[in-house]
Amino acid sequence: CSSLTSVTIPDSVTTIGSSAFYNCSSLTSVYCRAVTPPTGVSEISFYNNASNRKIYVPMESVEAYKSTYGWYFYANDIVGYDFEKGEIVPEVSKPEFNEIWYTNGSTTVPTAPNYTNFNAQIVSNRYNTNKECWIIKFDRDITQIGYDAFSGCNSLISIIIPDSVTSIGDDAFKDCTNLTHVTIPIGLTSIASGAFRKCSKLTSITIPNSVTYIGDYTFYNCSSLTSINIPDSVTHIGYCALYGCTNITSLTIPNSVTYIGDYAFAHCSNIIVLTIPDSITTIGEWVFGGLSSLTSVIIPDSITAIRKYAFADCSSLISVTIPDSVTTIGEGAFEDCSSLTSVYCKAILPPSLSSTLVFFGNANNRKIYVPKTSVASYKSATAWSEYADNIVGYDF
Repeated sequence: CSSLTSVTIPDSVTTIGSSAFYNCSSLTSVYCRAVTPPTGVSEISFYNNASNRKIYVPMESVEAYKSTYGWYFYANDIVGYDFEKGEIVPEVSKPEFNEIWYTNGSTTVPTAPNYTNFNAQIVSNRYNTNKECWIIKFDRDITQIGYDAFSGCNSLISIIIPDSVTSIGDDAFKDCTNLTHVTIPIGLTSIASGAFRKCSKLTSITIPNSVTYIGDYTFYNCSSLTSINIPDSVTHIGYCALYGCTNITSLTIPNSVTYIGDYAFAHCSNIIVLTIPDSITTIGEWVFGGLSSLTSVIIPDSITAIRKYAFADCSSLISVTIPDSVTTIGEGAFEDCSSLTSVYCKAILPPSLSSTLVFFGNANNRKIYVPKTSVASYKSATAWSEYADNIVGYDF
């Protein structure tokens, strides 16, 4: 497309193939809105574009793009962009390995950390007008943000963590109620319990592909958080990890995740789209309870157990598909799903119900569709018999 000068790639795109924009010789502006770099890009995906071509990406994702396979061929052309304001974000240099940069809206009153738990001692904490931020300097490279380090620093607005840091400790930024932006380094492997708990103004966060562990309460009640990328590297999502993140609208849990703690996503009341991975075998207690905007859910074939109240109070849920791999469904698993009209249960043998309250408080016209050959066994099974009038044979 030799006359193409500009292209905008929406955040829905997850893959861009090799040679996709090959020989677009007039192309000067590529706007890629995805927070997580799309896969499939190669060294010829944008080959022979205009010599002054720039690739504009979300400002919080610049480093992720520059370090992702395929995209790193274009690292010198990648520019941070504020898609809401429609303007380029000036590039700032990174802090040294023995520095942390932060802002608090003031040039005179520093926000000092509560403790010196950084595997290094603080040398100075000074304001640098060139970078328009405070710089905490340490006596050596820091590898961790320690327990409770910035907890309760209400004036903290933004923070850039150096690349040397590999772990963020328990409650490190807990109750930083004005924190809006965090730059997490590529190389971080774990985010401990309560690290960003009750950071109520944090709007988005990009977790690098190096992180494998998200602890209990990590983003608990981060009520302004509108998006979060959980990379393919993550295997563990802890108890109440994103509890009460009421502004997140969609959630994709990658197939790398093998453990999700109870209440992990409870009361994320604006999630409309939910993707559950087939890498987990159990949906725990209240994991998706209170997702009051969720309208439908397909439970993957890997699931064998749905624990109590797993989807309770999902008041907009209309349809749910339960695979034949599920053998037990806990008390109140779909209780008070007041819009639920269609339950598709594919198991030939009725899963064990722990009580008669599993489907209590569904829509009055709710139907439970089961294999045609199993209608009689469902209607007579313990607890299922409570719903005998709603059970209908279905050809799956």
